[in-house]
Amino acid sequence: MIKQYLINHLYALDRWLNVLFGGSSKEFISTRVLNYKDANNVAGWCYQVLNWIEPNHCEKAAKRDYDPDHSSDALLK
Repeated sequence: MIKQYLINHLYALDRWLNVLFGGSSKEFISTRVLNYKDANNVAGWCYQVLNWIEPNHCEKAAKRDYDPDHSSDALLK
């Protein structure tokens, strides 16, 4: 129960940080990095680092954001 509580707060923090930097509240930062990796050097660097930590991390985040069955809102329930 505590674990899910902490995970929910991390998801909320991720979305809040995305909004703070001008993104959508319905997206994780990783999805925004994926969308801007070719147009922005910082996003490109973040994309490489995240994919080094976990292969296809940004693509998985985008699937969660855009697939209704795996959306970030569904994860927070």
